[in-house]
Amino acid sequence: HRDLHSFPTRRSSDLSMKDSGPSAGEKSQQLARRRIGKLSHFSGNPEEWPAFYAEFNEGIELCGFSKRENLQRLRESLKGEAKEAVQGLLSAPENVPDILRTLELRFGKPDFVIEVLIEKARKYAPMRDDKFELIIKFATVVKNLSTTIMALKRKNHMYNPSLLKELIGKLPATWKTEWASHLLCSKIEEENLKDFSDWMDAKAESLSRICSPKAASDEKPAKESTPKQKERFPPKKDSVL
Repeated sequence: HRDLHSFPTRRSSDLSMKDSGPSAGEKSQQLARRRIGKLSHFSGNPEEWPAFYAEFNEGIELCGFSKRENLQRLRESLKGEAKEAVQGLLSAPENVPDILRTLELRFGKPDFVIEVLIEKARKYAPMRDDKFELIIKFATVVKNLSTTIMALKRKNHMYNPSLLKELIGKLPATWKTEWASHLLCSKIEEENLKDFSDWMDAKAESLSRICSPKAASDEKPAKESTPKQKERFPPKKDSVL
């Protein structure tokens, strides 16, 4: 009998090479792909561009999508005017960088995005004290504007005195007084949109405890009144001969 020790043995390094599964990075990407799913739709609304662009890049970073996969993500995501703007570029994976540049040029220029949000805030009419839900909505719009300005690194808009004065002018009289008291107590030397946004956000949170937003189903559509038309001529009676 041959000595058992004479048979060749497999080295541990060989076993590890053959039996090793996906690396930690590959496992992480596989989990991320299942979690992230498809890219959100984008139809050309400038308000949605920052979130859409961040989501697209996050998918690349976490999931390691290839150019071909990124092209497919864009094909499924883009709708309406956004898709029309890059329709001719959706044919090859190499065009993905050009697709993003075109979309940013048309819909995602930082100053353009901010201007759209500013106009949205400007559309609000001056509010009364009892319009709780409207004030909460306005606070949300101001918060979105401030957050977007910070994210896009356009701090010059934060210290726009005419814009801030216009937004403050939409508040009820009592709120204007409270804002002035807040500036005095907080010793804020230079008014800015960030401080105003944070103050409005805190006030809106307090209001939300006593004001619940109305559900769409609670709103009863107004019934259209259709006035009865008077008969111009009375109905003819059968003539008796």
